[in-house]
This record gives sequence, structure tokens and C-alpha cells, in this order.
Amino acid sequence: MAHDDDAVSFAGTVSRLTEQGWDVTTLCFYGSWKSDDNQRRKDELQKAAAIAGIKNLELVDVDIVNGSDTVAKPWMPVPYNRFQEYFKLDTIRYIITNAIFKYKPSVIFTLDDSIGGYGHPQHVAVSRCVNDVCRLFKDTVDFPVRKIYQAVFPHSQTENIVGNMPAYRSAKKIYGVDGMPNPDVYVSIADAGEKKKGFMCSFESQKQNIKKIWPYYNWYPAWIYFGIFDKEFFRTLDVKSL
Repeated sequence: MAHDDDAVSFAGTVSRLTEQGWDVTTLCFYGSWKSDDNQRRKDELQKAAAIAGIKNLELVDVDIVNGSDTVAKPWMPVPYNRFQEYFKLDTIRYIITNAIFKYKPSVIFTLDDSIGGYGHPQHVAVSRCVNDVCRLFKDTVDFPVRKIYQAVFPHSQTENIVGNMPAYRSAKKIYGVDGMPNPDVYVSIADAGEKKKGFMCSFESQKQNIKKIWPYYNWYPAWIYFGIFDKEFFRTLDVKSL
């Protein structure tokens, strides 16, 4: 993940997996542009990870954006052909590669590599780097990753929730897409609603941002909220086909 609260998108699925005995590791970048609240955010992620049963945390103090202190609106989309100048792509790939060979995951969860949910270029960059690493090493004998699960929303849900966000409207034009990639699988998370809400509420400092994607999540009991939003949707990529 580019940011710790990005994991909210698949927290219900992860909670179900850990209950079934899966070992889950979270890799997250912490850049200097938000260094003042990095420790608070790390503490919040550790609390969230405990709720979801996440075993390992790789909290990487690396700024993935070149000259991030000069970027006025880092959440606004950047054209793909400018990623090399805008992001430290080799550094991101190096860190992801080391984590893969250290923890040997069979599945990687991330955001989509087309629009990054709502247009945030850091989401897109990290997801594309995951693809790059898997593409590079997929034929290596001991490479463990078999599937990439990119968290997405169905098109109608995307438009209803983020359709009016300036970043999203701009990203559709800049990236030449109609929204997030279409999901091809979903996971029922109704039974994991309490854990997902606890996970989300752990990020107290990010409440305003989370509410933009998950409106009113903090108002309703989990059994009501996740009785309605009872699925997490994914676009799946077969690593061998990359």
C-alpha cells in the first residue's frame, strides 16, 4: 500500500483469511511529506492490524515521490508517462521485491493499477510496481506469488461514491479510463463486519478521508452497515499471465 488506510478496502477479506489460519503481512510506505503524523499513523495501523489478525508489518520510511515537499496536491493524478520522473519507481520495486522474497506470499492485495481507486497517483504507482516485480520474477523457480487481488468497486458504486471528486474526474481523462477496472470476484464479509469496522475506526486521524469512500461508516452499527455493504470486490490478476 502507498498509505496505511488503503488497507480498509480489503480489511474484511483479510480478517476472514487470518481467522482461517493465513499469515498476512502489510507493507506500507511513510513519506516525509507527512512525517509530522507518521508515528500516530503507525500506531493506528498497529491497532488495526491486531484487530484483523495481521501477523507482520513492514512500515517503510521512504518517500516514494521525488521532491514531495514541492508537490501542492499529491492526490491529483499524474500521467503514466511521467511516473518515472515523479516517483522513485526503482526504490518501490526494490522494497516490494525484498518483501516478497522475505515473506513468500502466494497472494498480494493492493489497489487497482489503472486509476488507484479515485485517481491518487501514488496508489497507481505502487500497484504498477507490484505488477512489474511479479512480471519480472514470475518464471523464477522459487517465486511464490500466484495471484494479485486489486480492490475495486462495481462501476455504479464507484460513480455514486467518488463520481464528483475532482481527482476522480481528472483521472478518468488523464488515464483514459471509465473508472476502476471491473471486478471479477467478490468476497462476502458480513461475518467480518465487526472487525472491519474496528479496523476502520482505528485510523482516527484519517476519519475524514475514509468517510469520503465509506460514508457514515462511523455512525451505524457494524451489523447494519456491513449488512448492506456486505461484499468486497476484486479484479484478479494471474501472475503467470502478466
